[in-house]
Amino acid sequence: MSEMDNNNMDEDVVVFEDEDGTEYQFTVLDYFFYNGEEYALLEEVTDENSEDEEGGCIVCRIETDEDENGEETEEFVPVEDEDMAEKLFEIATMKLNNDEKEEE
Repeated sequence: MSEMDNNNMDEDVVVFEDEDGTEYQFTVLDYFFYNGEEYALLEEVTDENSEDEEGGCIVCRIETDEDENGEETEEFVPVEDEDMAEKLFEIATMKLNNDEKEEE
């Protein structure tokens, strides 16, 4: 399960909580579509004092729904299938690289 944190309007932050209650924050690097479904490439936010220099990346499928007020909500569901996640990661990476080249 994840929730969107909209406190930082410059970038989307997604918070995941594991079964022990530990929270992990990810920033959305990019959104993309594959086979008619929307996905997002997320990078883990690391603590500056952490021994890990950079966090890992994951790919999540975006599921949209409506809340009780009729407003659209997004849920970020990690892709569990490793082969599919790897393929989606490659697609997202190529898209990011192409977007960066176009900006130059």
